[in-house]
Amino acid sequence: MALVNVDKLYLAVIDKDEVGVGNLAYQTPEYIPGVQQFQAKLKTDTGTLYEEGILTDQDSIISEINISLDLGHLVNSQYAKYLGHHVDANGGVYATDGDKAPYVAILYEYTKSGSGTKGFKVYYKGQLVEPDDAVKQKEGKVDYQNHTVEATFQPLKNNGLWKYTIEEDDPGCPEDIKNTFFNNVIIPNSDTAIPAIT
Repeated sequence: MALVNVDKLYLAVIDKDEVGVGNLAYQTPEYIPGVQQFQAKLKTDTGTLYEEGILTDQDSIISEINISLDLGHLVNSQYAKYLGHHVDANGGVYATDGDKAPYVAILYEYTKSGSGTKGFKVYYKGQLVEPDDAVKQKEGKVDYQNHTVEATFQPLKNNGLWKYTIEEDDPGCPEDIKNTFFNNVIIPNSDTAIPAIT
């Protein structure tokens, strides 16, 4: 089904991502106002095996997930937090050559066409890339100039997860998903009891 809107976006800093039980920890997701567009492109590397001139096997791995999001509003404190910069006593942001963006998860809500059903998605681990600074004059008309933020994502070390999606019309979707989805970063468990759609 077609999607008609991206509704909300949150970021959650990763405190820990290592192999082993109890070695994955996120901070509480933070609302980032003004999302206007979200796009994720998966980049894979595929290896092929030919025997006697015939393709007999192939395998693919995820090399990276490239994400782009347009934000109408990103306050200085959030800009500093998610790009690894610093806030001074006046609330201004300064950047140094040793700054490094933290790993974060992206969580967002979208609307499906027709029914208006909501969907929710998590991308589990990546770093935001410093956006370009660009501004121009009005030139006799209003031309809104937004923050376009790029990010490179990857699977988690802890469990290999890289994406999670749940929609209100999925079997077993919690009725209160709209109120609870952004409370924390969901780590799903397999459930073979959910019936397949036929």
